[in-house]
Amino acid sequence: MDEQIIGFKGRCGFKMYVPNKPIKYGIKIMMACDARSKFMLNAIPYLGKYTIKVADADDVRQHPGNVDAASAFVEAKPLAQYVTEKLVEKYRGSGRNVTAGNWFTSVPLVKSLRETYGLAYVGTLRKSKREIPHEMLDKRNFSSGQSAVAFSADMTLATFASGTSKAKKKLVHLVSSMHDRPVISDNGKPEIIMFYKSTKGGVDAFDQMCSFPSCSRMTKRWPLAVFYGLLNAAVLNAYILYKEHKPQNTLKRRVLQKNSALNLMKPLAQKRLSNPRLPSGIRFIIFSPFPEMMSAAEGETSQPLLPTQQRCKTCRPSHRKKTRFVCGKRGAPVCIDHLRVFCKDC
Repeated sequence: MDEQIIGFKGRCGFKMYVPNKPIKYGIKIMMACDARSKFMLNAIPYLGKYTIKVADADDVRQHPGNVDAASAFVEAKPLAQYVTEKLVEKYRGSGRNVTAGNWFTSVPLVKSLRETYGLAYVGTLRKSKREIPHEMLDKRNFSSGQSAVAFSADMTLATFASGTSKAKKKLVHLVSSMHDRPVISDNGKPEIIMFYKSTKGGVDAFDQMCSFPSCSRMTKRWPLAVFYGLLNAAVLNAYILYKEHKPQNTLKRRVLQKNSALNLMKPLAQKRLSNPRLPSGIRFIIFSPFPEMMSAAEGETSQPLLPTQQRCKTCRPSHRKKTRFVCGKRGAPVCIDHLRVFCKDC
């Protein structure tokens, strides 16, 4: 679990600034992805800092018609814990592991996932958490590359001193309900840290793949920016499923994205072609990606089309547009700006 930023130029009440992301300003999406395939499992938009009020289901059932009586049993739940439980709700009892950063991690969350949801958890822990022993917070107790492990009944806390010098030495704290032994890897780091590094990059890889190729365009409307993000995520998820079921196929994601866009546009293009008053310029633009519609359109046109897009020969060299239209007299590619339409008698 991690966060994704959908950038846009406008303003809204929940626009965020995240300095460590490629896109600094935008809408933050809390996301859960599969660590191996990078498939997006679930996502929730971040709408700002607030406390979630959660009512116990049994207490509400006891007072179905009395809202005031039921509200007396409402308890506050931290936002990070609420978001995490919402993201993993449909995987309750599956026995999977959740890996997340220090914004999500807390000891009550680890206990809740283990006892209520049947899920293990591995994540970094902020040094401000009071559950960390004082001995594991003092840098003087650690030399570079040294680690310490503490255990409780249902979770493990590991501290590792990273850095090669005293000035750059930093303590990294991780909590896990999956590991119960102080296993040290060959490089001297605890097994918890190595497992965290191998499973933490799911959302970052998904965000990177969404950014290129992307259907997003510059906009000041945040609903449109979120819609672009949904399209990018849906196409990438479809491509991941396609590669999982047909690994021998070499279809590129760019081709799948283009075909998906054409399939979405085709019904609307057919609807526009049924309008007899549609300008001929727009009609030819629709014929360019959909040449099969040319014969079915009202008033068949004899305008020839190229098999692939080429540069217009009439445009200036620095502004040559791509086109599939060709001049019937010269046989040269011409864009829609330099195309002239004549009737069949002329």
